[in-house]
Amino acid sequence: MYRVEKELFKKEKINTYAIVDSAVNEEILRYINRRGVERKILYRDRVDRRDLSRKAPYLVELHKDNVDTHKLLKEGYGHNWGCFVLSYFSIKELSRHFTNYTKIYSEVHEQNIYMRFYDPRTINKYLNILNKEESLEFFSKISTLYVEKVDEPQILLKYNYEIEKQRIQKEEIILEEEI
Repeated sequence: MYRVEKELFKKEKINTYAIVDSAVNEEILRYINRRGVERKILYRDRVDRRDLSRKAPYLVELHKDNVDTHKLLKEGYGHNWGCFVLSYFSIKELSRHFTNYTKIYSEVHEQNIYMRFYDPRTINKYLNILNKEESLEFFSKISTLYVEKVDEPQILLKYNYEIEKQRIQKEEIILEEEI
């Protein structure tokens, strides 16, 4: 197990969240459905929220030194369960922001399709196709986005939007192994 918590909770006075994909593993729902765990489903449409709630992405608030947070990170990190977000915005505001990205119009399919932007196997490709305006909008409520590096869980990818350079900055952080 790698010490992802050390990186996620470095800054004080900022909210720490995970976007977890309950379609990846049914255990995710067990962790996020505990009493006291604040979570928001990231589907806007009522039908989607009702019919797909067991296979939906959720925004989950994480807390330093919390048993449920520790269990979620220990079980999920390294298994493509989702990504992590640092933000000064509330869970309600941030979940509204992310619902704009879970369903997009596909010109190829000529219909709305689900977009798994939060999936570690997808996010890097997704961020690379955004233009300057789209990048700025995506990061408008995000201070930092963290994603495990696929097939290299000892590396945590850190994304920030650099306003001066009008681009997304990517950094690789090597995590300490937990003893």
